[in-house]
Amino acid sequence: MKRIRLMHVIASGRGGAASHVRDLALGLGDQFEVDVVMPDDEGNVGPPDFARSAVRFHSLKIAHPRDWRAMMRLRALIAGQRCQILHLHGARAAFFGRLVHMTLPSPRPKLVYSVHGFMIPHYPRLRRVVSTVQERAQGLQVDRYIAVSYAERDALIRAGFGDRIDVVWLGIDTEAFARPQRSPEELRTELGVRTSEIVVTSVCRFFWPRDFATLIRGFAQAKRRVPALRLLLVGDGPWRPLLLQHIEAHGLAGEVILPGLRKDVVDLLHASDIFALTSGGGDGLPVSILEAMAAGLPVVATASDGIPEEVVHGETGLLVPKGGARLLADGFVRLSESPTLRQQWGTAGQDRVRRHFCRELMVENLSRSYRLILDR
Repeated sequence: MKRIRLMHVIASGRGGAASHVRDLALGLGDQFEVDVVMPDDEGNVGPPDFARSAVRFHSLKIAHPRDWRAMMRLRALIAGQRCQILHLHGARAAFFGRLVHMTLPSPRPKLVYSVHGFMIPHYPRLRRVVSTVQERAQGLQVDRYIAVSYAERDALIRAGFGDRIDVVWLGIDTEAFARPQRSPEELRTELGVRTSEIVVTSVCRFFWPRDFATLIRGFAQAKRRVPALRLLLVGDGPWRPLLLQHIEAHGLAGEVILPGLRKDVVDLLHASDIFALTSGGGDGLPVSILEAMAAGLPVVATASDGIPEEVVHGETGLLVPKGGARLLADGFVRLSESPTLRQQWGTAGQDRVRRHFCRELMVENLSRSYRLILDR
């Protein structure tokens, strides 16, 4: 079968969407000729991730649609690689990429847009109206939207973006998260965590849609009931100063560990006891939750967007409402007091990720969508 030429474009090498592009590109390399366009911005994904594969990596900073040099570079890449499918990931790459797509001569590549968290409903009213008009106009170029959860698909339909939407759950390399490279005990010692302490970990970008106010408030309430709790927040971002304010306001400066951006997330997860993620809304399907489940951690998370499609309440973790600090605290306390429950839910989560959110299944489903798009 003739190999299809495919190009992925994303505006950042940081976060779950970048991890998704990496895993998807590597998984598709056996069936497609794949190019990845993303900034080399010292994020969690970059050129070394593709060095031993057939995937071609192109460093391009996608900062603003008025950056004509970047636009012309992307246009030249698309034309030079003669890509048949241009797959845009995230709102910034989609806005930028569709402007470039308009300038290409016919026949243009088919255009696919993975949303990765539909934020428009959460904007202030004026921005929401302007963004809706802009997306509906640019949406005419899109051959197929890819929603990463059924909740995201429903939100797109409610916003009036049509029904040209395929749902493809994200998938990860589950085996890569099953075993740590370093001893968890050694890493806990390095982090200053005692053997008797229970570590609640969150891995995320310190920016919207994270709800750090609820996370810190809930942890503070749980800490008063279970003094052995510690909080590990892995990542960085524009909201770091705001996060530090929340930590200081609750007197938790000595109880919250902030190691910054790390490449050893697998090891950090295995050195943890509970995973937490709080959201203000706009999550698609958080990759960090899948990674934590693959590492065998029970999850306590906000019942927002696609998260209930990952976490089965009472089987692989607990779901709490937005802003539910008290219920979040109750979840931390319940799990901290029961090693058996942590083990039971962690094992169930591992099994769920392997069956429904593995990279192989994601690649298979998206490959099917690509071929149907070309057939249409």
